[in-house]
Amino acid sequence: MVDQYAPNPAIGWPRWMEREIQAADFVLLVCTDSFLRRVELREERGKGRGVVWESNLIYNLIYPSDADVQRFIPVLLGDAQSASVPLPLRGLTNYRVDTE
Repeated sequence: MVDQYAPNPAIGWPRWMEREIQAADFVLLVCTDSFLRRVELREERGKGRGVVWESNLIYNLIYPSDADVQRFIPVLLGDAQSASVPLPLRGLTNYRVDTE
């Protein structure tokens, strides 16, 4: 589920994001420089709060040693570099969607 299709979830964004991430077979993370700044808490205060919340959920799901981390799939667009992938996910296969 992409959040643009749930413009105002009745349960609120934090709970909605948690439910969707836990229910998903796969979670695509579109990794850009601004995404990484937000994940690493280097963004302007108050900006990108959804990314901060989602990344905390994901980190807590992959922390256990037996977690299925490959359900989190880093995706790179355009000229984005693999350095834009958050550190805990850099060892995973990532996909550049604008190439075959």
